[in-house]
Formats: sequence, structure tokens, C-alpha cells
Amino acid sequence: MYSDQIQISNLTLINSPSWFVHPVYSSNIIVNGLTILAPLNVPNTDGINPDSCTNVRIEDNYIESGDDCIAIKSGWDQYGIKFGKPSEHIIIRRIK
Repeated sequence: MYSDQIQISNLTLINSPSWFVHPVYSSNIIVNGLTILAPLNVPNTDGINPDSCTNVRIEDNYIESGDDCIAIKSGWDQYGIKFGKPSEHIIIRRIK
């Protein structure tokens, strides 16, 4: 949370009980070269969820998930509406 200049690269993440990668209120993020493997029959195992983040680049990742591979969020319910920080300037490419 509240981070700047994040790079998450070249990792294999397996069987998280919930969301795998979830940066929140952060900026200048690069997520590349990840292999994310979740059972296809398990809900809420999103791969990458930038949440109220800016300047995000998600590319060259392989994601198997029982839910969303990538889900862009801007807060959670009424708390997110009150906080009022949208996600913006996000590039997503070459996801398998």
C-alpha cells in the first residue's frame, strides 16, 4: 500500500487462497514475467488486481485462475467511493 516504483518480475506464484498480486494506492508499477497458477475451480483467486493505482504496466504474464485473471479496482464499496481514488493509466498486454 502507498508505494511507488514497484517491480514484480519473474516469479511463479501457486495456489493462493485469494488474490495473488494486489497493489493498493500505489504508482509506477511493473508486473511482468509472472506465472500465476490457481485451481480453476476455486473462486476469488484473481491473478493481478491493481487497486486505486496509477501508471501500471502488466505484461508478458501467464495466468490460470478460477476467477479473474486481471481485475482493475478502484476501492471497495462505500469505502472506495468515499476515498475517491480511481485506477488510471494502466497498460495490459501479452497475457496468456
